Amino acid sequence: MSLSFAPFREGFSPLLEKFPLAEHVDEDLRLLADKTQTIRTYSSLGGMQSTPELARKYGLQMIQGCWIDAIYLDNQREMEALIKSANANPDVVKRVIVGNEVLLRGEMDVDRLIGYIRAVKQAVKQPVSYADVWSMYMKHPQLINEVDFITIISCLIGRTSRSRWKMRRNIWKKSSSKWKTKRVESPPASRF
Repeated sequence: MSLSFAPFREGFSPLLEKFPLAEHVDEDLRLLADKTQTIRTYSSLGGMQSTPELARKYGLQMIQGCWIDAIYLDNQREMEALIKSANANPDVVKRVIVGNEVLLRGEMDVDRLIGYIRAVKQAVKQPVSYADVWSMYMKHPQLINEVDFITIISCLIGRTSRSRWKMRRNIWKKSSSKWKTKRVESPPASRF
């Protein structure tokens, strides 16, 4: 089981460019170490630089992400940080994700995203994916050929646990039957 990890505390926000401190990351990973085996991050910068080293300290593995948006220079810095981290920490960083819902947010066209995915794939040994809702993979099926595994985001707020899991299973089945040659993953909902 993996958990999405964004260690922002009260008063900290990427929108305010006030990023978590290394001690916050350390404290949070210590608390998670006996609850999961793997964490998934959304960024490789913005206070997250120490995460691989600290994950190692607590015996955790990572699916490390890089935040992609409409700002080219920020994307380049994020990808460089992801590549550097993945190559320096292959014992911890087991998979990488290039972008999170950038197509859903309408901040980038699919061809530019594919260029970013290809650049990262050429530079790391880990499997590479892109994370978005399943409808974006349906709208842009060419993504399927570019990623090593498909990461589907499902947000099922306000439903009962039974209803949530049934809905997740249906999304996974629909996605899996369409893309038989790729592994389809849907990050589990946090129970904490």
